[in-house]
Amino acid sequence: WGTDLIRVNGKWSNELAQGYRQSHRIKNPLLLRLNSYRVLLTRGRDCCVIFIPPIPDKMEETYKYLQQCGFIDL
Repeated sequence: WGTDLIRVNGKWSNELAQGYRQSHRIKNPLLLRLNSYRVLLTRGRDCCVIFIPPIPDKMEETYKYLQQCGFIDL
């Protein structure tokens, strides 16, 4: 998991994501980012291992949210 999609105040945010090239105009970059993660999370056949980097004050809410969704610590 990267800082390009994090939970902030109970909502998904891409505020820390790197911007897209100016030549490509993206109507809704957050929706594009959400779809990318949806695709990545649904491709595992037997299991899916997610690494949440230990970045204080940035990833804590995302980590807690994923735990509430049923993700298990290894």
